[in-house]
Amino acid sequence: MPKHKNLTTESNLTPQQERFAVEYIKDLNGTQAAIRAGYSSKGASAAGSRLLASHKVQQLIYKINQERLERTKIDADFVLKEHHRLATSDVAECFDDDGNMKNIKDMPKNVRLAIGSFEVQENFDKETGELLGYTKKVKLWSKDKNLENLGRHLKMYTDKSEISGSVELAERMKKARERAKPSE
Repeated sequence: MPKHKNLTTESNLTPQQERFAVEYIKDLNGTQAAIRAGYSSKGASAAGSRLLASHKVQQLIYKINQERLERTKIDADFVLKEHHRLATSDVAECFDDDGNMKNIKDMPKNVRLAIGSFEVQENFDKETGELLGYTKKVKLWSKDKNLENLGRHLKMYTDKSEISGSVELAERMKKARERAKPSE
């Protein structure tokens, strides 16, 4: 785990609060982060909620997350590029002109990265036991799922709950404003 220099003095958080922020980044689970940070398991859920509501804790979580993003170079662009690679991979690039599967090291890198599983089966003659050859199977990651994720990112699909939720919220806000108006 990376060391975070002087976070406690910078953020005016206790070491336990700082530890919570570091632990929270691991799995985004407030209860588990509170337990790992040393809060009692009995009150961990409440502690996690309280800590996540703290502006200073949120700032520290943001800072630690930004450090991690810089370190790993994983960001939204990276994820989109991976979805694009998987959605546009071509299984034909796994084979040579004669239809034989290429050696894995001879496949283009973008195709190798799109392989979800690879299976090699040895085929023997039942009578002599002589090796006849190999059956090789390659399975690429799902194009459907990656195209769906790209489409969602591009807002090509709209869920009804997304629309109805915003309409309901607007209606509730309108009624609340009407109730709050002073009577004339």
